[in-house]
Amino acid sequence: MADQPNPYSQPEKSSGVPIGEAKPPLGQRGIWFWLSMGCVVSLALIGLATLGLVTWAFFNLRDMGA
Repeated sequence: MADQPNPYSQPEKSSGVPIGEAKPPLGQRGIWFWLSMGCVVSLALIGLATLGLVTWAFFNLRDMGA
């Protein structure tokens, strides 16, 4: 019979070394990251506001018969 692992045995302890690259803490991110996030969020909000205004105008102006 072939050697099979015991399903009731305790798992081995890990070495404590994380796999992959760690991200820097939020406070240590560079200025370019925050500037780009500010631009992305601002553009997204402007786009949503424009979409909302166009939708509002479409439904309200249609009802007014303009």
